[in-house]
Amino acid sequence: MNRKDPTIDLPQKGVAEMLGKEAALFVPSGTMGDQLCPLTLTRPGDEVIAHEDAHVLHYGAGSVAALSGLLLRPVPGALGGIARVISALGEPVATGWKAA
Repeated sequence: MNRKDPTIDLPQKGVAEMLGKEAALFVPSGTMGDQLCPLTLTRPGDEVIAHEDAHVLHYGAGSVAALSGLLLRPVPGALGGIARVISALGEPVATGWKAA
């Protein structure tokens, strides 16, 4: 089914243009966005690194694990501290794909 709804299409188009992207997707809640984002970038069984104070760890970790099959790993440190994230990565326990 492909219905056009201007109340959704117009804001999606505006956000896509604002961000310089080809398209945007409207989701009716932050919870839905919290689920869609990891689903588009991962596979079940993957690990997601997040700051220890990340919203998804405190308010959505169980749902991410249950619905996406992902493990969330909290990383301590200053917000935006990419060096700590990189050092926390280590070797993957298992992987279903190989980098190109």
